[in-house]
Amino acid sequence: MSAPGIVRIGLASVRNVPSVSDRLDTLRRVLDEARGQGVAIVCFPETYLFGLRGQELPVAPADQKRQESALEEVSRAARQTGVGVVIPMEWETRAGLHNVAFVISSAGERLGFQPKNQIPVEEEPYYVPEGSRRMFEVGGLTFGITICHEGWRYPEATRWAAARGAHVVFHPQLTGGDSAGATPS
Repeated sequence: MSAPGIVRIGLASVRNVPSVSDRLDTLRRVLDEARGQGVAIVCFPETYLFGLRGQELPVAPADQKRQESALEEVSRAARQTGVGVVIPMEWETRAGLHNVAFVISSAGERLGFQPKNQIPVEEEPYYVPEGSRRMFEVGGLTFGITICHEGWRYPEATRWAAARGAHVVFHPQLTGGDSAGATPS
């Protein structure tokens, strides 16, 4: 367990396994391990649940019902383990398909999401920006989120959260490869 005033965070470096079901199983296992280590919140890689479009890795067509069902499973796992989650995935709105990171409290409550707002050229055919920044709080930890490219190339995304009192800025990104070891090019 963490000492008073200390919040333990977890960064999940997990493989791109073949199915959403397999990824949810991995998420449950990681959250269970995190609970045993006194971790308050775990951040997963960019678009972990469904994959990242525009990277030469196979990704199924967008399906909002499947996204909502998977997000409910993540909420259930957070509630069962008492561990908060930053879960990057896709999410559809009237504006189009977004690359987002949802924040789920340790009670399983959806606290909102941070969309990726600086979309790189190779992702422009697939994702749209929303243009907003949000702050979150889980277990006494105040934080912001920048997703992949926007955290490296656009320091204002991180600066925005830091200027508003963020203790940390989570930076989920896709690095690594698929289950066969192929890496994005």
